[in-house]
Amino acid sequence: PIFSLALEGKKTTRVSQGTRQRILEIAQQLNYQPNLIARSLVTKKSYTLGLVITTLFNPFYAELSQDIIDRSEEMGYHVFTCSVRGGLQSEQGAVEGLISRGVDGLIICSALRQDPVIKNLMNHRTPFVLAMRKTEPATGDPLVDFIGVDNCLGGYKAMEHYKGRAHL
Repeated sequence: PIFSLALEGKKTTRVSQGTRQRILEIAQQLNYQPNLIARSLVTKKSYTLGLVITTLFNPFYAELSQDIIDRSEEMGYHVFTCSVRGGLQSEQGAVEGLISRGVDGLIICSALRQDPVIKNLMNHRTPFVLAMRKTEPATGDPLVDFIGVDNCLGGYKAMEHYKGRAHL
């Protein structure tokens, strides 16, 4: 336990500064790498997210994926990305695979309007959000978190800008 306390870097009176320094030097000499799987068993967090997209061949989704990865890394998370070009069966397999690997949450960019995979996820304890795709919930279903572009507002602002420029 004293090694763990020293390597975690948390302030504690249980490990003196000299002992902490010696442990850190030895860890560096041995090229010590923490076992993240073991750590996740204790913390109940894997610091991983699952990203499910249709394809990286589409430049829009490639750029979106890179932005998600960049922001996640800034927050200390790693992202497992799955490309699901095979429809619902492929999407279901990707979602199940990511959940079985212990991701802390899912970002799904492949949802269909009436997607049974999303319906199944609503009953699961893994948090998820839809990105750039919406589903049509059945009456009485809870709303699903969604992040996307407001095309109507974007079109309105573009026309306002155009009207303002047309008078020049």
